[in-house]
Amino acid sequence: MTADGSRIFVNVPDSRHIAVIDRTSTKQIASWSAGSLRANYPLAIDEAHQRLLAGFRSPASLGVFDLQSGALIAVDPICADADDVFIRLVTLGVFWPVAPPTVAVAALETVLLVAAVIIYINAN
Repeated sequence: MTADGSRIFVNVPDSRHIAVIDRTSTKQIASWSAGSLRANYPLAIDEAHQRLLAGFRSPASLGVFDLQSGALIAVDPICADADDVFIRLVTLGVFWPVAPPTVAVAALETVLLVAAVIIYINAN
């Protein structure tokens, strides 16, 4: 949900899209296509950069959508079976759990430029 509570984003993995719901009217106002990406589950909103990040399992990818138009503007490979995506605005990084104790990290600026270098950090 956006910070002002006006829009809710809902994964619809079987239909390969993200539904956008207007919270006031409780109606779907948009459907953002995921193209060939399938099995979208985790979502994170980066309102500072006007992006919605979605984790896909097939192929294992992080999709970056424009928060206003819904256009898929970047796709980057990530680990298989991502269950969550987090944004840490202090470091402008994107984090997602892999298999404990591992967390994958990508610099947000890099993802937005579609030239991401994924770094896997072992927590041990």
